[in-house]
Amino acid sequence: DFANVRKVLSGLDAGIVSTLHVQPKCLRDTLSILLGAYYIVAPHQAENRMHRFHQQATIEGIRACWTKARHPILWAIAKNKQRSLINIHRRRILINPIEILQLDAD
Repeated sequence: DFANVRKVLSGLDAGIVSTLHVQPKCLRDTLSILLGAYYIVAPHQAENRMHRFHQQATIEGIRACWTKARHPILWAIAKNKQRSLINIHRRRILINPIEILQLDAD
């Protein structure tokens, strides 16, 4: 369901954005998961937090939101569940220009 996926992703983004300025990385990672869980339970606050972030977005914040698939705790959860609840994957597309242009190697 799109609404549920949006709530989860907005909650995780709001948790990550809320902890951008926490200095020790291990504390920031832990707090972002805890705040993300809070924002998933309270999606209206997550929407408000992300709306405030979008008004004054920074490169660091945008980069942090885009790389949430590399978050160490989320990665560990996904690896332990082995694709049962959370799937984090990357799609790789290999393009062969010779096939596309139909060039012969003769």
